[in-house]
Amino acid sequence: MTDTRTPARTRRMPGERAMLAAMGVDSLGSGMYIPFSLVFFHHITGLSFAVVGAVLTVVGLVGMTALPLAGSAVDRYGARRVQLVLYGVRGTGFALYPFATALPAFAAVALGTAVGDRAFPAVQQAWIGEVARAPTGTGCRRRPAPCATGAWARARCWPPWWWPWAVTAASR
Repeated sequence: MTDTRTPARTRRMPGERAMLAAMGVDSLGSGMYIPFSLVFFHHITGLSFAVVGAVLTVVGLVGMTALPLAGSAVDRYGARRVQLVLYGVRGTGFALYPFATALPAFAAVALGTAVGDRAFPAVQQAWIGEVARAPTGTGCRRRPAPCATGAWARARCWPPWWWPWAVTAASR
């Protein structure tokens, strides 16, 4: 005889659906931004691909300096609030890109966007920690092993730092 009872529903953590939706939006946007950014900025600004690449590289490196500021903001205001602010910063920057037709304007808008873009993953990880945190004294509700395993695999597989050596070794 088969068991026809429906399984018990798993209880959702507060903020879990919003977090998953935010991760989906961010992944889609980041995935589309990277391959098309050079072509878009070359077309809008009229600058060479080398200049556009150099500007994006420099503002990306400078944008990483926002990480300590984002961490302080998370400590003071909470990860969700900071993440919403970073969505606003990034969205405003992306909306201004078509109007940044000169090099200085392009660099300024790209810098503002890079600050929000570089700080976003760290704030998102803090938000995951806040969502997964159980009430005081009860321990973790769910084991973080799948997340840790996924982060470990991603760190070793992306960016593909090992691909040139693998291709060279395979071609011998």
